[in-house]
Amino acid sequence: MPSSAVDQFFIGHDLLHAERFVEAEHTLAAALAAGGEFDHATAHYSLGDARREQPDGIGPGAMARRARASYGRALRLAPRWAAPYVNIGVSFGDDHVGALRAFRRALALTPADGLALSNTLHSATWIADWRGRARQLKALGALLSRELADSGRRAGPPATQPWHVLAYPLPAAVARDVAAAHAAAAAAHSARAAAAAAAAWPRVGAPSARRRLRVAYLSSDLHERHPVGSLVRHVLRLHDRRRLRVACVSSAAVRAAD
Repeated sequence: MPSSAVDQFFIGHDLLHAERFVEAEHTLAAALAAGGEFDHATAHYSLGDARREQPDGIGPGAMARRARASYGRALRLAPRWAAPYVNIGVSFGDDHVGALRAFRRALALTPADGLALSNTLHSATWIADWRGRARQLKALGALLSRELADSGRRAGPPATQPWHVLAYPLPAAVARDVAAAHAAAAAAHSARAAAAAAAAWPRVGAPSARRRLRVAYLSSDLHERHPVGSLVRHVLRLHDRRRLRVACVSSAAVRAAD
């Protein structure tokens, strides 16, 4: 295995975890091109992740197709690996037929995998495909019970999203506890990000009581046709306008009616 390819792979892996996805893609692709012996499933999988996390990485676009091609190469080298199938399903976005096909392949390989199970149920719900639903709901209930009981020792929240749980016939307490676990994980992530930002960026001048802090919200869902757009209005009203200057920035085209 050429040392240059190994070095490039680990650099690309670090760039991927630093969310520098374009650089990660180029570096991982170079690692794969540098040495034939480095044609490893993990490298192709990481390259797929770097592509999927970029704009156009989910849905029918070119980058999403490139991500799926990378996951496909990983599967040719490791056909019993479920994770590439899960991420292929994620890359299909709103194409729930294609997504469900991939999620079911992952679930067949690892029936106890939380991501495979929760995503299979979610996509199947969207397209009213009820095959195996009773069995999968029972398995999801048991999985969530284990994950919530083990929440103090888990590295992250349950695999199932809180708003997905609301669509299933599960006890209200389960939905509440899943939402609480995700909220705690999000708060911890925000605290780590804030600490890292404070350490990385120098202070520019001293804060002034006469100067309002500028806060901007960036989203592709700032319109009345999406719950985020509807709910954020109530959040905005809670800001103290004497201390804050608030702006909303849409990363998607907004119609005049919105």
